[in-house]
Amino acid sequence: MTKCNEYYIEATRVKYRGHIGKCLWSPIGRRWKIMEELKPNNCIIHYFTIRAQDKEYKKVFVGYSKVISNAEKLDREMLIDRLKEMGIWNKDYERFAREWLDKYDRFYFVTLGDFIEFKHKVKVEDIRREFPDFKTFQHYIARLNSKVAEIILYKGTKGEIKSACLNPMTSHLISEIEKLLSKFGQIIIFGPPGTGKTFFS
Repeated sequence: MTKCNEYYIEATRVKYRGHIGKCLWSPIGRRWKIMEELKPNNCIIHYFTIRAQDKEYKKVFVGYSKVISNAEKLDREMLIDRLKEMGIWNKDYERFAREWLDKYDRFYFVTLGDFIEFKHKVKVEDIRREFPDFKTFQHYIARLNSKVAEIILYKGTKGEIKSACLNPMTSHLISEIEKLLSKFGQIIIFGPPGTGKTFFS
């Protein structure tokens, strides 16, 4: 993956093997206006809320993907057709989708790609160890602080995406730490609170 320009979070409760990493969609309206901000090469980190349909995924970050296209505006039938084309639409998914399809008739639709599932699911509690003030998300799509995003990505992939999505300074520091560890076997990281010691360790 190429470097992420900006980070966003998708907070959802749909069954995991639904549209995760394939697309984003929402009604058109002020509450979902942020969908218009999404641009190619933005990164989406996928998060399941406490209301997730799969119990094992409650309050867990499961993976990330890239925005492929700007938001399209579709009517109800066009949206259903698109979901069918992508292999998402089935009876279970329809039950979830009907909650929205029966209330609204115009929708934003954003195509995603390059989905990578985290090898290690990241819990909200894991992030709060680094950022005690970190709050869970109240909206379907929200901007995500890049430092928080990089910690989620690093924890979820155990560092395997460091050259792809982390900023150049973070990636450089990780490379330097790896060189020192391979040479000396151990290092001491010190500094004031909130400077990323736990992240790098």
